[in-house]
Amino acid sequence: MVPDRARACPTCALRVRERACPECGAPTLDLRDRATRRRIAQQLAAQPGAAPPEGIVGDVVAAYLRWGVPLLSLVGAGVLTYLHGVAAAFLGMLMVFFGQVVMVPLVAGSVAVVSHVALGRRGVPARELRIHDEREPALDRYIELVGVVRAVRPVSSPLSHAPCVAYRLVGETPSGRVDEAGAGELHLETDDGRAVRVDARHAQIRIASPPAPYPVVRPDAALTRLLDERALAPSRGPVRLAERVLQDGARVRVRGVLGSRRTEDGYRGHEEAPTLEAVALLDA
Repeated sequence: MVPDRARACPTCALRVRERACPECGAPTLDLRDRATRRRIAQQLAAQPGAAPPEGIVGDVVAAYLRWGVPLLSLVGAGVLTYLHGVAAAFLGMLMVFFGQVVMVPLVAGSVAVVSHVALGRRGVPARELRIHDEREPALDRYIELVGVVRAVRPVSSPLSHAPCVAYRLVGETPSGRVDEAGAGELHLETDDGRAVRVDARHAQIRIASPPAPYPVVRPDAALTRLLDERALAPSRGPVRLAERVLQDGARVRVRGVLGSRRTEDGYRGHEEAPTLEAVALLDA
């Protein structure tokens, strides 16, 4: 229920949005970088029976196709040239080259098996990143307003891509649990008649989740990118997701720091409009 949880502490196997791990205090790593995700996956995959680190099989196969196939073809050609002459060498080189098609799945399978065996001899960290959910902001530290919301700058929900005030996405992938959220800028029409401009882009979105069970979905490009950037690897198996969106007219509670913003008011000059820097958006 916290937006932008796209950083991780591999030591604590924790996914957060802070730049320092809330458990050990170490600097966190940015999951939006593919190389960083792979490095974290290699550390987390050290548990016996865990899957090979993301991309290791593909990297080995790519290297084999780039270097191994030409090298074996040249070696075969050299041996046949020595034994039977140039004509036999040319035919043998073609046979060895096309014979590598059979070798590619053998190489991929061997790398996967060796990875499992090698990983099984290491330590035993967690297989997947746990979600760190920040504490709910205390009411005694912030003002709380209740009212009806109107979108000023809506956000797009990740599953249905519907413009909305806020959303919550929940479910699971083969790499872990999904609980993501987001909100935009909005107007809050309070019960006492005030109109407050609220910035909820960085706020905790503590709204009720959609009911389980969650259906299997096929992520599109945008959703795949969001999941990848949280190390949730949707390509590894079935993805079960559901979302809840808040539209214009929903009643909410908003906690934050109250302030004001100077606005132009035509011939009357300037006017102070109330604003709220939100730390949490909750169901009313």
